[in-house]
Amino acid sequence: MGTETELLQSELLELSKSLGWSNNQLAKNLFHELFPEEDDPKVIQRFCEAFKKGLQRKSIKPGRLRTYIEEVCRAPSFLEQKRVLPISPNPESFSELGRRKLKRISKLVSDAAKEELNSEDLDV
Repeated sequence: MGTETELLQSELLELSKSLGWSNNQLAKNLFHELFPEEDDPKVIQRFCEAFKKGLQRKSIKPGRLRTYIEEVCRAPSFLEQKRVLPISPNPESFSELGRRKLKRISKLVSDAAKEELNSEDLDV
């Protein structure tokens, strides 16, 4: 059973993987969403390095990880996949088995929603 931080880190990496993004691409995309006015390559590079380190450290705040997940879910690539926005409950509220079951239910809901949206696209 992982901590909230570890679960959120895993969720963020899973989202990135599902979009086909490397950790570096994820970091750059997040940077441009969070700081749209900033274009200094050195600032971008520092953010990317800190971001990648934060994905491996237990000290990163869960709130920051939630912000990153929310930004990824707003990305056009994510929206084009017609997926359901994941919402993580407090991990301490559920056993490991409970979390696995919730994840399975979430996948079923996402798949059903995607299928529904795809069938609507065919009807047009």
